[in-house]
Amino acid sequence: MYSWYFYSKQNITNHWREIFDPAAQIFLNSIGINGRQSMQKISFEVQGSASEPYDVVFVKRSDTNLSAYCSCPAWENGQYCKHRFNILDGITKGFVSNNLNDVKIVQSWLAATDVEEALIKMRKLEAEAAKIKKELSVAKKEVAKAMRA
Repeated sequence: MYSWYFYSKQNITNHWREIFDPAAQIFLNSIGINGRQSMQKISFEVQGSASEPYDVVFVKRSDTNLSAYCSCPAWENGQYCKHRFNILDGITKGFVSNNLNDVKIVQSWLAATDVEEALIKMRKLEAEAAKIKKELSVAKKEVAKAMRA
C-alpha cells in the first residue's frame, strides 16, 4: 500500500519539520537524519531592553567549533552581546523560554572549542584591565595629593 519512499529518512524529516518544533529538529540532527550528525542547535528567548524578547541561538558545529547568534542590536552591529555571554556563564536573568536546563548543555559544549580559547583570553585581559584601572586610580590620587602640597 505505501511505498518505501514514504518511510525514507528525508520524508520523515519533512513531516517532523511540519509537525514538531525546532527541538525535534535538534533530535533529528543528533541521530544523523539530515546528514549533520555532529551539528546541534539550542535556541533561547531572553527579554532585553526591547519589547519583544531576543532570540539567542547556539550551534555546536563540531567538537571544536561553537557559534552563537542573537537578535539584539549589539550582536547585529558586531558588538559585545551580553545575552550570549550570560548564557555561557549560566546566568538566566531575563529568560522567557522554558528551557533553562539547556543552559547546562550549551555550557558543556564550550570545552575545547575556539570560543573557549577566545573567552579565556578575553577574561584574562579583563582581569589585567581591572588591575590597571585600580593602579591608575591610586596613581591619580597620588598626583592629586602631590599637587596639594
